[in-house]
Amino acid sequence: MGFISNNTLRCLICEACRVAVHTTEVSAHCKLAHPDARFKVNNLQLKQAIEDLDVDAVFPELSHEVVYDEFAGLRLKMGIYCRHCLKVMGTTGSASTHYSLEHGDVTKPTDLPTGPYQQLRNGWDRELY
Repeated sequence: MGFISNNTLRCLICEACRVAVHTTEVSAHCKLAHPDARFKVNNLQLKQAIEDLDVDAVFPELSHEVVYDEFAGLRLKMGIYCRHCLKVMGTTGSASTHYSLEHGDVTKPTDLPTGPYQQLRNGWDRELY
């Protein structure tokens, strides 16, 4: 298990789960997401690697109104796209919730378009692109 950097996003990506990890959360990510790996973070080496790789401490702001090329290192998944705002959802349940909250005056189509998406990070604040 290890981490790679993505030069476009300027972030660290966990090689095992293929999601971006904040530079300040590498140790916590290893303990929580991969407890069996017994991965020990050397903070001095991590700090030097972050400097050498020019990795940002925050994730980039990405727009849902832009279709991005695939980001190297992040997992590619299949999802559902909103016809009205280009937001991508991972499940039909998420799509139904999205339509009722964001487009309540519009009838949800029965044949929603599907396609590939990537998820920058895990957790409650995850975003799909």
